[in-house]
Amino acid sequence: TLAGVARFFEPGRAVAHAQQAIALADAEGDVVRSGLLHERLGRFAWMAGQGALSNRSYETAMQLIPPDPPSAARARAVAGFAQVLILTGRFADALPLAEEARDLAIALGARDIEGHATNSRGMVRGIAGDVDGGLDDIRAALAIAEELGVVDDIGRAYANLDWLLEA
Repeated sequence: TLAGVARFFEPGRAVAHAQQAIALADAEGDVVRSGLLHERLGRFAWMAGQGALSNRSYETAMQLIPPDPPSAARARAVAGFAQVLILTGRFADALPLAEEARDLAIALGARDIEGHATNSRGMVRGIAGDVDGGLDDIRAALAIAEELGVVDDIGRAYANLDWLLEA
C-alpha cells in the first residue's frame, strides 16, 4: 500500500504516488479526496525530508477541506499539520490547530484523530511550561492509541512522554 511504502521503505516513492493520486482526484473534481491526499502527501513529504513540500501540502489540505460541515477529513488534516508544526518548532502555531483537531474529533467520535491531536496538544502544553497538563494529555493519547491499536501513535506517545520527562 501507499502508506506501507512511505512508512517503511521509500518515502520519496510514496511522495510521487501521492502526487499522482492528487492529479487523478483533481481531474475528477473531488475536492475533499484531493484534500485528504494532500494531507497524506504532507506526511510522506515530511518522512522524505521535504519539509517545504510538507508544509505546503498541509496548508493546501486545510484550504480544500472546508471546516463546515465538520468532518473527520478536516480533523485529520488539521491534526497532521499541528504535528508537523511541532516538529519544526512552531509551537505557538501548533496549539490552536491541535485544539481544533481534538475538539472536532471528539464531536465526531473520531477517536484515532482525537488521540493524535491530544498527543500534539500535550507536547505543546509541556513545552510551554504546563508539564503536568502536557503529560496528562500524552498519557490520555497513549490510552486511546492502545485501545484502538494504532501502532504509530503508541510509539509517538512513548517517544513524546520520554522527551517531555527528559526535558
